[in-house]
Amino acid sequence: MDYSATLIDSSIFIILITVSLISIFAFIYRNSITSLIDPLLLNGILVCIYLSGLLGFLNIQNQVAHSTKWVVAGIFIAFLVPSVFVRHVNIKQGTASTSTRITSIFFYAIIGLMIINLIANYVFGVIPLLSGTQSRGMQGTSLIPTLVLISPQLGIIGICMLAFSNENKFPGKLCVILFICTMILSGSKSAVIQLLLVFLFYLYLRRFKCTSINTKTSYKFPKFKIGITILFCLAVAPIYFSIVVESNVNTDFFSIFIYRLLAGFDIVFHMANNNIDASLVNSANIFDFYLYPILKLVGFTPNFQSAGQYVSAEVFGYSDLFESLNPNSNLVVEWIMSFGNISGIIGSIFCTTAVFNLRKKLLNKRKIRILDMFLMPQFILGPFGILLDGSLFMISLIWTLVIYFFINTFANILNKSIKSHGRYLLY
Repeated sequence: MDYSATLIDSSIFIILITVSLISIFAFIYRNSITSLIDPLLLNGILVCIYLSGLLGFLNIQNQVAHSTKWVVAGIFIAFLVPSVFVRHVNIKQGTASTSTRITSIFFYAIIGLMIINLIANYVFGVIPLLSGTQSRGMQGTSLIPTLVLISPQLGIIGICMLAFSNENKFPGKLCVILFICTMILSGSKSAVIQLLLVFLFYLYLRRFKCTSINTKTSYKFPKFKIGITILFCLAVAPIYFSIVVESNVNTDFFSIFIYRLLAGFDIVFHMANNNIDASLVNSANIFDFYLYPILKLVGFTPNFQSAGQYVSAEVFGYSDLFESLNPNSNLVVEWIMSFGNISGIIGSIFCTTAVFNLRKKLLNKRKIRILDMFLMPQFILGPFGILLDGSLFMISLIWTLVIYFFINTFANILNKSIKSHGRYLLY
């Protein structure tokens, strides 16, 4: 089925629904949104667009299965309910609580990992920018596949550290350069837009979260430079998108653009079109999805690493994990697969609410540790990331914490913290 054509046919309906959903979202989350460049606002608008695309697709279907309605209802509830439990976010400005020496250790460890990723997985592996976006699926067979997944996250963490640092400017800027290189070479159709969002995230942290250690004053926006940067990214984005799309054979630029813009919940498209009832699935569950890296390390590799991969196997018959890019996974689908409709929706609400609780705590902190900065990309930059793809969110979080504790232990040893303080310090 041509999903892009279906979305285009529902264009007027989708536009009306998008405006309505954004208005509802902005009203419900009005006490949590702290600025026009608040990642919550930008993230929420993106989810509203995806939901509009989903409703536009279902609107044109002759019949929508009962199981699909459960999934859609769950997505809406998990999207809106956190605003009820987590309200009145008062962002407090703060400073980094870690010394320059410790921060440098984390900076250079992150830089080292990102350089290893570029050399091992791109130079001696697959470069999707040159090979086509579909080749991104082959990156799972690269030399160090975990670094392919986690390197963009590490780059954003480096940018968070740069935002809170007044002295480690060189390693911070090097992180920015490596992050840009990683994103551009990744061949992701939205790479330039993601770079723009991270840039706005950096400005958000500098303006609303960071206080200058020397002057105790807030960061002031260089409005002209910001405007030029935004215009440049918006101008380059379609050019980069066309380059990535044209590197594939038999592709329609406009159709792919529409699909990429509106089909963030494409897993539900496939489930609805092929009558897949998530509550009846027995061969996949969230424990396999979320603990996949750990299970694989101990020698037990689950059949599927995400709900998206399960749907690919059911719809397209893919038996090879790296045969193709899979549909985006989804938190609600994952939980319904594991616990049924009602319990699955309740579990999804718990997850999204927990993310917003931690987001609120991070924004309220005055003394910012390195650990807090490691959590900021997922809990402040992308608070709805867990809703869009629960398995990717959890796997990324697990590897982020593994890398943090590895570097933190090394920093404790170098700083002789255990010997001098008699305990293990969390920087």
